[in-house]
Parts: sequence; C-alpha cells; structure tokens
Amino acid sequence: MANSHIEVVFHHGGKFENNGTFGYHYGETTTIKIDPDRWSYFEILSILKEMGYRNVKDLWYSLGRGPVLEDCLEPLLDDKGACHLINIAMLNGEAHLYVIHRVCEPEYLLQLECISEPQIDRPSDEGEVERDSADLQVDRPSVEGEVERESAEKEVQIEIGVADVEAVGEAEVQTIAPEVEPESEVHPEMIEVEVDVLADIEGMVEDVGVE
Repeated sequence: MANSHIEVVFHHGGKFENNGTFGYHYGETTTIKIDPDRWSYFEILSILKEMGYRNVKDLWYSLGRGPVLEDCLEPLLDDKGACHLINIAMLNGEAHLYVIHRVCEPEYLLQLECISEPQIDRPSDEGEVERDSADLQVDRPSVEGEVERESAEKEVQIEIGVADVEAVGEAEVQTIAPEVEPESEVHPEMIEVEVDVLADIEGMVEDVGVE
C-alpha cells in the first residue's frame, strides 16, 4: 500500500463511563504504527498480549476523530472490523481502538507473574516446629524413665521391708518356742512315789481292821 505508516491509538487500562459526557476514563494511550498488510484481528490480540493484556473482554473502535464517543463506537469482533479500522486510519490519519479488560490493569498482571509464591520460608518454620515437637518427644521418655525407676526403687524397698519383717517374725518364733513346756508331761519318779504312799495307806487300813 502507498501509506505504510498508519497509526492506531490504543486506549487501555480504563473503562467507559458517563460522567456528564460519555467517554473512556482512567486509562492510558499507546500509539503504534502498524503495517496494513499484516493487520488483522489476531494481530491486534498479539499486540495487546505484548502490552501485558491477556484477558481482553471487548474491543471497540471509533468512527470519528474527536473525543466524543457517544454514538460513534463500533465493536471490533473479526478481520472485517480490523479492515474497517484501517480505512478510518487512512482517511483521518489515525484510528482509535478502545480495550475493555476482564480483570485488571496490565501492570498488576505483570507483577503477579514476576512475584514468586512466598513459600520459601515455610519449610524452615515447619522444620522448627518439627524440631520443637521432637524435643518434646525426647524429653518425655526421660520423665517416664524416672517414674519407672522411682517405682522400681519403691518396690525394692517394700520387698526388703517385707523380708525383714518375715525374718524377725521367724526369729521370734524360734526363740520363744523352746521356752514352752508341755502341760501334760508325766515323770516316772512321781508315779512311783504315789504308788508307795498308796501301798502304805492300804497296809495301815488292814492292820486297823485286824485289831
């Protein structure tokens, strides 16, 4: 084409509002010189992607030259609309394209891509928590061991005390047992004496009877 330096003004980062007058507010403008032979709907999307806009909702272009947009906007949906935009730029020296975004401004999207997830410090914190838990778990067996040792010492002392009591009891029984004498012990000498006395008494009785 004869005119290879066609300018397209991209209005981006804003939105349409009616603040007394209908217009595109809170945005920025970027003027790009394009090659009409390579211009297409997908070329527009590629340019916007290089600018940082990946979530494009709508594209609109102005039919006039002035800042008044009311009743002067047409949606750009395909290559037919892209060719119409080129014709307006050739007639007026430039064309204006307005971008409606789905989420947010490109600067914010670029920051989200550059910022890495803050998960680097988490393993160290988790490691400290695990080490603290491990320390607590290491201390517990020592306490249980002390309790077991104290219980074992108490059991040994109790067993020793029982053994002493049993030993003392047996010793007392052994010492006392020899001192006990049987009540019904009979001496042969005493029996003989009693027999002699009875014999004498019987003799005396017989003598008296004879007299």
